[in-house]
Amino acid sequence: MSVVKEFILFAAGLVITVSLAMIGFKVYSKAAEIGKNIVEQEENSIRELKEYEITRFDGTEIDGSRAISYVKKMYASEGITVEVRTEKKSFVMDEISAACIRDTSSVYYMNPLKKYHVTVRFDENDAVNRITVEQRR
Repeated sequence: MSVVKEFILFAAGLVITVSLAMIGFKVYSKAAEIGKNIVEQEENSIRELKEYEITRFDGTEIDGSRAISYVKKMYASEGITVEVRTEKKSFVMDEISAACIRDTSSVYYMNPLKKYHVTVRFDENDAVNRITVEQRR
């Protein structure tokens, strides 16, 4: 009788151990999936915060002094092409120095009293690659 009793206890222990292992694997897989989603959301939030300074004026009309500050800041950011369109000339900021946009005698002058429309363009990887600041008439 003791051999049967030992076998039943062994079988019950084995069933409990396997059941606990299966529960552990299910909990781990759910936790790993939740963790992966949290990491993806965190990465997206960080990217959005970094791009906020770039995209905050996208599709809006801003005053000239703010546009000048924005153009200077974006010009300092590497990898982003900044195109400016004024009444006198259209140009890319790589062609000139940032001081030229404040020089009233320059054809690159950005009038701080005018309004400007900002357009941010993205490439196929959803990264900002061009900013257009266009003077409104």
